[in-house]
Amino acid sequence: MFPGWLEVEMADPKQSILVVDDNPDNIFVLKAALDQAGYRVVSARDGAQALSLLRSGKDPVDLVLSDVMMPGVSGCELCRCIRLDQGLRKIPVVLITSRRTDEEDMLCGMEAGADDYINRPIDPRLLVRKIQSLLERKRERDYWQEKYRQKTDELTAREWWSRMLVHDMRNPLTGVKGYLSLLAEEPGLNERQRRWLDRIQKAVDQQEGMLQDLLGLAAAQDGKLRLHLEAFDLCGCIKGQVKVYRDAARQRGIRFEFHDADREQEVTADHQLMGRVIANLLTNAIKYSFNDTIVDIWAASPQKAPFELPLEGTAGFFIANQGVPIPEEDKAHIFEPFVTGTRDDARGPSPRPQGVG
Repeated sequence: MFPGWLEVEMADPKQSILVVDDNPDNIFVLKAALDQAGYRVVSARDGAQALSLLRSGKDPVDLVLSDVMMPGVSGCELCRCIRLDQGLRKIPVVLITSRRTDEEDMLCGMEAGADDYINRPIDPRLLVRKIQSLLERKRERDYWQEKYRQKTDELTAREWWSRMLVHDMRNPLTGVKGYLSLLAEEPGLNERQRRWLDRIQKAVDQQEGMLQDLLGLAAAQDGKLRLHLEAFDLCGCIKGQVKVYRDAARQRGIRFEFHDADREQEVTADHQLMGRVIANLLTNAIKYSFNDTIVDIWAASPQKAPFELPLEGTAGFFIANQGVPIPEEDKAHIFEPFVTGTRDDARGPSPRPQGVG
């Protein structure tokens, strides 16, 4: 009946085609071709019956093959209804047209959202090829949509995990801050005791800032980070962070040395996030420095920078410690979250120079 149909590739037997035609002979012919190609065929005698079958969900369909000219609900109207139904709109639709009216039917099908069309008399090889192509595209689209859904769920779960973690860790910090306030009001504290209380308070504030960083990291990875831009003095911001970490540096004989940072350098950025960037660089500089060394800090006019700034009007700062350089194998990963460098057992942690802000 169909020349050359033994050359047609066999389909996945799980794939189901809904054939819609008011002529039983046409359904018989199409079913024979699709059966030979390995498809499971479901049939409907008109558009209304096809919609009822699709919406019932009792017999899942992978593709709809419908005649255009049918009484009642035509093939174009069927296609339009499928595209308007949220649960059905992804199903590919192929319309069957007559050569006498193919241009009108093509326009009708395009407006209704049909994926393809085929003319009568039907070549079974062309029909199967079109169906295979559409189902392959649908399979690929479904695959990437599922990947996208899984990634979205993963990001949502990670954001909620971060928020819950920050919330749970903030509760004890709130208690610590409350007790520190009560201690600060105690009479009879000497200057040394008040100085230590002040340093504890700063350490607690620093810990609270780190928890906020977790939220910021999750927001940045999800593309939801909102920057609060404001004008401030970059040099002053750096010096403020240096005061926080000066005592930690002194315990290892490390001192900070400023270069050309006496004048203000106004920048517009997120002040809090910039402070966290500087704090992270300073703590890394302390951690990976040799004992009894200097951490050099530059922050001033671009003309006096120890490196070339990438863009005109760019502000910058430079923090460098004295220690073993970053191993080559670590350089590609140093800006990834929660990544630490390799260690040399003979020398302890590998000290490393810090980069540009």
